[in-house]
Amino acid sequence: SVSAGERTAIVAPSGFGKSTLALLLAGYLSPTGGQILLDGQEIERVPVARHDIACLFQDFEQYHMTIRENIKIGRKDCKITEEEIYALLQKVGLEEYVSTLPKGIDTLLGQLEDGGVWLSKGQWQRLAIARLMANEDARIWILDEPTASLDPLSEIEVYNLIMNVAQDKMVFFISHRLGFAKQVNRILLFCDGKIIGDSTHDSLLEEEHYREMFKSQESWYA
Repeated sequence: SVSAGERTAIVAPSGFGKSTLALLLAGYLSPTGGQILLDGQEIERVPVARHDIACLFQDFEQYHMTIRENIKIGRKDCKITEEEIYALLQKVGLEEYVSTLPKGIDTLLGQLEDGGVWLSKGQWQRLAIARLMANEDARIWILDEPTASLDPLSEIEVYNLIMNVAQDKMVFFISHRLGFAKQVNRILLFCDGKIIGDSTHDSLLEEEHYREMFKSQESWYA
């Protein structure tokens, strides 16, 4: 049971069921046993569930379209003002960069046409977060290894950004990296598809699997 505004980390080594859980929570897979309830109703039967949930996956799309269009598609009706787009870019730390581009938010990204601009991996990440934030109806954010291709320090920067802008969202952070684990409200520790720990970082350090995972990564974040 998870409440609005709660930040929950779901951690385990690769291949232990984290991404499957993300797809179940997002409604992309149906459970073969048990139930997933949203406001007391099975998630498949909640008419607006798809608008309640916004996801950012490890292999998020890098859309070869304009910056404006990249953000617009995050909103259900694709209706968003220029002022709102710049406000989102400001929140994710891209406004200053976009302002230097000759066409601003109408700059074409990618290489499908001549003159397209290619962003760094970190900039694509931030643009994807802006698209996530554009969905004002979403009450639940699911982030499945969205920073896997970044170095540990850049990863922490992105997670701090998400924590700062999430406000009252229910947020699931799914990762095999533990550098951000101290900041969340609770941690669910997975092993072989089962939850073997449900507590805080300090408490889970008493659990052998978690302690070994954290100690193996500790130097990355020193």
